[in-house]
Amino acid sequence: MKLAKSGYVAGALLALLTAAFLSAQEPLSAPAAHRLTGAQFVLVNQIALLAAAPVFLVDAQARGDFRAILASPRARLHLVALTALGLAGLTVYNLGLRNAHPVVVSAILNLSPFWAALAARFVAGVPIPVTAAVFAGSLLAAFAGAMTVAYSQTPPDAAGLVGMFTKGSWYFAIPVPLFTALSGTLVGLWFKDYRDSAAISSALVVSAAALIPVVALYLWLHGDGFAIDWRAAAMLAIGAIAAAALGRLLYQFALSKTGNDNGFVTMFFLLGPALSGLYSWLLSPWVEGVSFSANSAFFIGLAITAVSLFFFASRTRKAIAAREPDSGRKV
Repeated sequence: MKLAKSGYVAGALLALLTAAFLSAQEPLSAPAAHRLTGAQFVLVNQIALLAAAPVFLVDAQARGDFRAILASPRARLHLVALTALGLAGLTVYNLGLRNAHPVVVSAILNLSPFWAALAARFVAGVPIPVTAAVFAGSLLAAFAGAMTVAYSQTPPDAAGLVGMFTKGSWYFAIPVPLFTALSGTLVGLWFKDYRDSAAISSALVVSAAALIPVVALYLWLHGDGFAIDWRAAAMLAIGAIAAAALGRLLYQFALSKTGNDNGFVTMFFLLGPALSGLYSWLLSPWVEGVSFSANSAFFIGLAITAVSLFFFASRTRKAIAAREPDSGRKV
C-alpha cells in the first residue's frame, strides 16, 4: 500500500498549515489578554468566530449538512457540550496569556500531542501509529526543543529557565490542549456523517448564540463594560479567526485524512513556538509588549523540534504503510 492512499501525506501537510494558523493566535491575542477584561475577551472572540462561520458554508452540500446538524436534537446536545469545552478552554487560555510571554504559552500548548494521543486512543479507539518508545521519545525531544525556544525569549533578568517557570501565568495554559484535543476528537466521532466544514460552522454558531447574549448582558450590567481597547480587540478577532476558525477547520481536515489520528496530527503543532516567535518579531515594531529575540537558543530549539518531527514522521510513514488504510470522512 502506498502512503498517499492512506491520507497521511495530505494529513501532514494540513497539520503544518494548521500549526501556521494556530501559532498566530498567541502573539495576536496577548495584547487583548493584557488590556481587556475576561468578559470582553470572550465577547470579541465569539463575535469574530460568528462572523467567520459563513465562510465554511460556501458549498451547497455543506449548507445542507449544516441545516441537518441544527435540525437534529442529538446533534444540538453535542454542540452544547462542545460549547462548554470551548468556553473552558478559552477562559484558561485568557488567564494563561494575561501575564506570560506568548511564545512561552505557545510552548506550553505543545503538550497537545500527549493529550491528543490519549483522546484518540481512549475516546476514538485510534491506536498510536508507532511504538510507545518512538512516540514518547519524539515527543520529549520536540518538547525539549520547544522549551529551548521559550527560554530564548526570556529577558536577561528572568533568572534563567527556573525564572521562566516560576513567574507569570503560564500554568493556566496547561489544560488548554486537553480541551482542544478532546473537542477535535469528539467532532470527528459525533459528526462523522457530515462534512467537517458544516460541523465546525455549526459549532461556531451555537457557541456564539449561547455566549454572546450572556456576556453582553454581563458587560451592560457593569456599566463601563463596553469601554474597550479597539486595537487590541481587532488583533484578538484576527487571531481568533486564524486559529479557532481556519485553524480548527484545517485541524478537522487533517484528522479526517488520517482516520482521526490525533497523536500524529498534533505532533506537528510542536512547531508552534518557533512560528509564534516569527509572528512576534513581525509584530514587534508596531505592537507594544510583543517582542522577539532571534538568538542562538531560538535556532537550536527550532532545529531540535524539526529533527524530532522529521524522525517521527518518517517512522510513522513506515508504520502506516504496513497497515490497511482507514476509511475517511467527507470533507
